[in-house]
Amino acid sequence: MPQAAFSAAAVNAPTAPWVVGPIAAKSESGQGYCSMKNSYPSGQMLVFARDADGSNSIALDFKKDTLEVGRQYPVTVRSGVVVRQAAALAATKRVMIMQMGVDNDFYSTLRRKHKVSFETQGRVYDFGLDGSVVDALKAMGDCSASLQSGGKF
Repeated sequence: MPQAAFSAAAVNAPTAPWVVGPIAAKSESGQGYCSMKNSYPSGQMLVFARDADGSNSIALDFKKDTLEVGRQYPVTVRSGVVVRQAAALAATKRVMIMQMGVDNDFYSTLRRKHKVSFETQGRVYDFGLDGSVVDALKAMGDCSASLQSGGKF
């Protein structure tokens, strides 16, 4: 069984500062989303999104065709000791999206641990989030709150 290894050498570090802002997609309630995204040396991209109601999702872009579009994949998501099971939808051959809902424990752990891993299809994908993730998560929260009030971010 694959194990998530979080040694400094094993965790990818983001290649640039987090990019935070509103995105064009609309939630089921018709409200918008805000996201924070970053790329990694492996070519993969990690995108965290939150709608105006505070519901979260995570997208993982593998940057290569590895998925069957429309299929759901079981994913184990870990940060520190917090573990979540998710069903990820393959939105494209390269991108899977996991609905995380409102999960304060998970996002609080991301702020403290600066690491997250995804285990799916027999592989573990480790991501370092770096110290700037704290500010990026706050900015994403501020952005999604501004959507709820109809304001601009």
